Amino acid sequence: MSSVGSSVSVRGQTVTFAALKVAHVLPPASLACGIVAVADLGLPASFLDEAPGDLHLLVAEEIGGLLPPRNATAHKGTFGHLLLVAGSPGITGAAVLAARASVRAGAGLTTVATPAPCLPSVAAGSVESMTMAVAADEDGRLRPAAVEEILDKAERCTAMAVGPGLGTGGETPDAVRRLVREATLPLVLDADGLNAFGGRPEELRLRSAPTVLTPHPVELGRLLGTTAAEIAEDRVAAAREAARVTGAVVLLKGHLSLVAAPASESNMAAPVAINPTGNAGMASGGSGDVLTGTIGALLAQRLPAWDAACLGAYVHGLAADLLSAERGPEAIAAGDLAAALPDALAALRRAAGGR
Repeated sequence: MSSVGSSVSVRGQTVTFAALKVAHVLPPASLACGIVAVADLGLPASFLDEAPGDLHLLVAEEIGGLLPPRNATAHKGTFGHLLLVAGSPGITGAAVLAARASVRAGAGLTTVATPAPCLPSVAAGSVESMTMAVAADEDGRLRPAAVEEILDKAERCTAMAVGPGLGTGGETPDAVRRLVREATLPLVLDADGLNAFGGRPEELRLRSAPTVLTPHPVELGRLLGTTAAEIAEDRVAAAREAARVTGAVVLLKGHLSLVAAPASESNMAAPVAINPTGNAGMASGGSGDVLTGTIGALLAQRLPAWDAACLGAYVHGLAADLLSAERGPEAIAAGDLAAALPDALAALRRAAGGR
């Protein structure tokens, strides 16, 4: 985000010159800005593009350009196969929501690997996706014996998503850690998948394939061995630290979700993207599972991890914004979000010039 120019605020409206500044976007200062307008100073576009800064505000025209093309000769194999590892007794809805989102976000094929007792509920809840029963313990939870089954299936897929509704009891965390370490596919890790690595984030560096983490502040605090309150004190720094420690792309969920890239020798000032879409109507159970399925579908379509996280965050929030404009924020359920993804994707294509 550019740091050039200045701004003037009058009666709930702010006029800034040349480009938005950090204070116009991130709280607490942004809450006092009201409506923000950017006035043109006549500076050349190259001047703004080259201005120093490592915070980037996602915009529809740019983010829509990341959408995979849909050629007339394409078939379901063209758009990848997501293997979703999810569900446990009483939490099968998380697996269903993630699977529905994967289908709506464009994955050619989606398979849900779920503990055997959960399979009937998951199969009934998402008829467009496939199911795979894997080994379960006496309480119906994922157990280590399932890992070999899942890894064998993964050889015929293009991406994985692990975590929604898996639970944290029994040997499930052990199974998750081994699966995540040994899987060689691009991966999105959420919910109880993240919780399995609580206090041991450095183990995620052992992965050999791209990884996207999608924590909310409590989950990120648990992962890093701190608290949600400390995460909230400086969300940008927390997201950057998580990306540094894990070597993964980190999507810190919340108002103005953040996407942080891991630093490297060639990328010492790792960027952080700020997602402007979304609203308070998303504050209901299952919204995060829809995000997991969305990003998983984009990874399955072979988008790089950074692009999948940024595009997934934007389209997920845009779906909520479209619903809120039509029905109000109180009426948004997670299933509505999944169903609204095609409208959000279509809006993004239009914004990108119909690409």
